[in-house]
Amino acid sequence: MTDWHKKQEVTNKIGMKTIIALYKLFGYTIARLALYPVAAYYFLTKRTARSASLQYLNQLALSSESIKPGLLLVYKHFVSFAESILDQFLIWINQPLSNTVHYQNETDILELIENRRGFVLLSAHLGNLVVCQYLSTLRPKLKINIIVHLEHAVQFNRLLDAYRSHDNISFYQANDISPATAGELFEKSKSGEVVVMAADRIPVSKNNRVEKIRFLDKPAEFPQGPFILAGLLDCPVYTLFCLKQDGQYCMYFDFLAEKIDMQPTHRAEEISLVMKKFSHLLEKYCRIAPLQWFNFYHFWQ
Repeated sequence: MTDWHKKQEVTNKIGMKTIIALYKLFGYTIARLALYPVAAYYFLTKRTARSASLQYLNQLALSSESIKPGLLLVYKHFVSFAESILDQFLIWINQPLSNTVHYQNETDILELIENRRGFVLLSAHLGNLVVCQYLSTLRPKLKINIIVHLEHAVQFNRLLDAYRSHDNISFYQANDISPATAGELFEKSKSGEVVVMAADRIPVSKNNRVEKIRFLDKPAEFPQGPFILAGLLDCPVYTLFCLKQDGQYCMYFDFLAEKIDMQPTHRAEEISLVMKKFSHLLEKYCRIAPLQWFNFYHFWQ
């Protein structure tokens, strides 16, 4: 799983610009139809991604009778990913989605925002994390800090940069997180800002720590880094999964910890416990939206 960063994301600058143009001229339905040949091209040419998708679907099927793995379902998985990319662009060019974004288990989050308490949201490459920007609709000028892996999708992010104009959102490169960056994020969280990061991909650097956690009934490597950083920020920690259901996005929040205990005598045990909770919740939402898991590499080695 350590070479996921070497796999180029299924994004194509010219193709996506064309799809956006189609959206502006003809609307969402035509733009979405254009995704099918794009997804078919990558389905036919990206053998590793195709194999990884089938591995995931087979693993999921062991505990979900409704999943029937096969090449047709793999193709639908690719289509779902392409659709999520289109939605990301529509969000960044300020197309209105707020009337189709709903929240589940948001009571605690609303209270934290109302009291201007910072918190951490641990997410995954499940659904569409970009939708998290709609948290800002819960409180005007709410600042959101998103930690992402940018180096594996340079073209995609450059195209986003050409459109986005959200000054309440800051991005941090996961590989560049240092003690100084952690200190900066600590101060931001103490001033009521939100920190969002994915916790399902192991770090590019082999020197960083991972832990094997059972996920979909089989051990898989998860990164310790996001959980350690969440502990250092010394604030409440929740999960966030933004799933598309019946054409509408729903943001699901679940409590992980009031704080992650970073005292040396408890740290390892505490981090492991929170990681297991995270894996359990990730399983739950993968079963809710099985075709919205977008890790197209072999997750189980």
